[in-house]
Amino acid sequence: MQPSAPVRPARRRVAVALGATLAFVAGVLAVPPAAAADREDFTFVVVPDTQAYSVSDALAATFTAQTRWIVDNRDDLNVSFVSHVGDLVESWPNTAQWQRASDSMAVLDAAGVPNAVLPGNHDMNVATGETPTFDQYFPPSRYATASWNSDSVRYGGYLGQDLFGQDPVDRGNKDSFSLLDVSGLKLLILSLEYESPQYALDWAQKVIDAHPDRRVILSTHGFLHTGGARSNTITRTDGQGLTAQQVWTRFVSANCSIFLVVNGHWHDGDEGEAHRTDPNSCGRPVHQVLSNYQARVNGGDGWLRYYTFRPDEDRIDASTYSPTLGRFETDADSSFSLDYDMTEGGPVERVLVRGGADWRWRFDSTGWPAGWTSPAYDASAWRTGSAALGFGTTSVATNIDVPAPTSNRPRSAQFRHEFQVADASALSAVTVSTRADDGVVVWVNGTEVGRTNLPTGALSATTYATAAPRTTAAPAATFAVPSSLLVDGRNVVTASTHLNYRGTPDVSFDLTLTATEEATEEPPQEPEPPVAPTVTGTTTATSASLTWTHPAPAEVTEYRVMRNGVERGRVPAPTARFDDSALAPDTGYRYGVIAVGPTGLQSPAGEVVLRTAPAAESRDVRLVGAGNTWHWRFDRTAWPAGWTSRQFDDSAWRTGAALLGFGGPVATNIDVPAPTSNRGVSAQFRTRFDVADASALSDVSITTRADDGVVVYVNGTEIGRSRLPAGTLTAGTYATAAPRSSAAASAAVTFAVPAGLLVDGVNVVAASTHLNYRGTPDVSFGLTVDAVASSGPGEEPGGEDPGGEDPGGEDPGDEQPQPQVLLQPGSIWRWSADRAGWASGWSSTAFDDSAWRSGPAVFGFGSAGVATNTDAPAPTSNRALSTQFRHTFSIADPADVSQVKITTRADDGVVAYVNGVEVGRANLPAGTLTGTSYATAAPRTTAASPLTFDVPAALLRAGTNVVAVSTHLNYRGTPDTCFDLRIDALVVP
Repeated sequence: MQPSAPVRPARRRVAVALGATLAFVAGVLAVPPAAAADREDFTFVVVPDTQAYSVSDALAATFTAQTRWIVDNRDDLNVSFVSHVGDLVESWPNTAQWQRASDSMAVLDAAGVPNAVLPGNHDMNVATGETPTFDQYFPPSRYATASWNSDSVRYGGYLGQDLFGQDPVDRGNKDSFSLLDVSGLKLLILSLEYESPQYALDWAQKVIDAHPDRRVILSTHGFLHTGGARSNTITRTDGQGLTAQQVWTRFVSANCSIFLVVNGHWHDGDEGEAHRTDPNSCGRPVHQVLSNYQARVNGGDGWLRYYTFRPDEDRIDASTYSPTLGRFETDADSSFSLDYDMTEGGPVERVLVRGGADWRWRFDSTGWPAGWTSPAYDASAWRTGSAALGFGTTSVATNIDVPAPTSNRPRSAQFRHEFQVADASALSAVTVSTRADDGVVVWVNGTEVGRTNLPTGALSATTYATAAPRTTAAPAATFAVPSSLLVDGRNVVTASTHLNYRGTPDVSFDLTLTATEEATEEPPQEPEPPVAPTVTGTTTATSASLTWTHPAPAEVTEYRVMRNGVERGRVPAPTARFDDSALAPDTGYRYGVIAVGPTGLQSPAGEVVLRTAPAAESRDVRLVGAGNTWHWRFDRTAWPAGWTSRQFDDSAWRTGAALLGFGGPVATNIDVPAPTSNRGVSAQFRTRFDVADASALSDVSITTRADDGVVVYVNGTEIGRSRLPAGTLTAGTYATAAPRSSAAASAAVTFAVPAGLLVDGVNVVAASTHLNYRGTPDVSFGLTVDAVASSGPGEEPGGEDPGGEDPGGEDPGDEQPQPQVLLQPGSIWRWSADRAGWASGWSSTAFDDSAWRSGPAVFGFGSAGVATNTDAPAPTSNRALSTQFRHTFSIADPADVSQVKITTRADDGVVAYVNGVEVGRANLPAGTLTGTSYATAAPRTTAASPLTFDVPAALLRAGTNVVAVSTHLNYRGTPDTCFDLRIDALVVP
């Protein structure tokens, strides 16, 4: 572990002198108002590009030193959130690099430090925009189930979760948001993918619109470059990326609540810092900051950036520090302050019309339509487009120009936009912000609220502007709107822009409409997560059916179904059932159902442990025998209609036992009188067989011979043919070969019968044999139908009634369960410690642990009581983060066993499994664990108290059972760790 550096004072602490305490006791209760109102400082940490650290284990230690330093100083700095701004790795296909990055970020997860990540250009395939390895190592589930989620900070959701309606794409955790409440501030932290496409901005807009009371921090990969300007380049080649300037124009500037943008990516040699501040469309400052140290020695020398928010001083202090060098960087680009108004409560600014919004517009030479500024006017025939609208400038999103020459241009363009107001009486200081390019006039609900660069008096569509500024110099136009003009519900803002002359080189239009809303006494409450559903289930030998109830189903949009901690599927509400299949017989499974609310909040899992039924006993059965009796016909007429179906009446056909044919040793001769030209080309055969329970049959097959050719049907459906042409067959179709009967018999053909073709009751198999030529010397037909029949547990094939009278002896009900130790402490265990993590399937009963080492408990190191030392050779960086242990124990009859308990200790963290199913964990994060998961605490061995896990009886099986345990370190340099375990139960003698 890196030692903590001297940390700049950040958290404001209260010191109370003894005299003040005595005064308080004496009754002096007054507290200075300023002290009572003090709000704690807090810190937002940015981890910039770590790609160079991920390329080797040696350099990855610097990445881990960064996250470990954050954990070690979280209290002193009051670290509230950590944002990684992308390029976690150097090469996105390299899984070893991703594992190192995941391990380093897992230090934050294990310590419960809220954090978010996003993909940079090195984390994605820029030709496709896909990020398969990022998705694998940093999925939404890693954050949705993180231990740090709480009432004050939580993972909000991702693009593809359909939180605000149907999302057009599923980008997983590439675009996500988190919510943070700290020191009286309600923050929304957006993490958007590299060169954020329009779909990401559209989704992020929905996130902001759903959280109007929150101040927004945008984390992204590339935004500001080292020259202090926003980038105008795109390196993504999938056709989706937007430049930073486009993101600013379309999204950042248009949202009054975004106050800070942080990014990495850009560097010029070892220079990788810049910052600037610009007003957004509401006139509020937006601070944009670049920090990136990847080009410095050792992949960046551990430099990171953190921002200390000082609410009582309305200031954000930026600091740059290296945990590996143990020092601050203090130049003007590395240490600076940003002014930001963090006043609590009071009026809230509402954005009624945001910049970059969609507008209806017209630009033609006809006069203004009558009443076009009024709310009642129908503008559905107008064209639509996103602002800015205009021509001649790169800032335009919608080009409205007409074909050359410029003399074709109208003198004015009209624009309309509708917006909703919930409570007009609560709004004041309503303001329109636009630009006069060349001239502009604005109306709200049909009343003019202001004009700029236009003459006084009556205006028309042909009025010229009084000035001709270039778009870059167009003056801002701000108009106060009487709040009385607004109404509850639908409102309309309209504008007309006017040219100073038709040949003007550029023109543009955009507009924002804001208002101040008095804060209510009861601020809007964040939505609460749903409660857990109540789950029940039933099983067969290979499947499970879950059903559940929820006390408030209207608050649920979908349910996530988990099996043994892994998601098996999602069920849209109100459906409350899930069927799982391909399960192992006589095996316990822990199922969980998580309710997901409309905002993405998730309930705890409602859990149930189920055990599949024992494997059904199976036996081979013959449904049609080799010498079976058949109905048959052999003549020159066509096939009777429907002759292969179950319903066909074959009572007029002749009957005979197999083999049927002629010219050889057959039981039934079907030949016709000479000459051979009297023979038909084909003969048809039908027989019936009964099936009591078609669902109990599997591996159904038909074995026959192709003499000369044959086609077979079951219940009217063809299941196979041999030595016959493809396509439609008839009674006159010739076989494609002419084997002798002896050769056909030795080359039997087998057709599989789909189980779904059989029915309970009477079934029919039908066949047609075909001659290769009428003079063939011999032909034969016979057929068998075989299957595997299953019977459930407890079903007896015959014999005496298993019930009846007790033959004597003691009443089993008199036997009382007795305490029994199923696994003694100090036992000899198989164990493994691998720095790369645990083996696949290591906790299952089928896993082969014969190559693992073995030894007696207690296991561990650094303590006098250890019997088997599991430590790795020095240095401590060689240690695995976890060690796995396996042991078997036997149970004669699980029905006789109850109250099974595992007793162990969490030193540092521990998770236990029985027959592959987790039964408990301690000092470990929630969600999916890996062999490289860090423990969340670091108790000394002497302080690690015993703990118990209950083992559901459904997990146990008759015979051999397996208990598997993984212990985890909080950090590799921990001085001691240990493991032992015992299993106790009540057992009926």
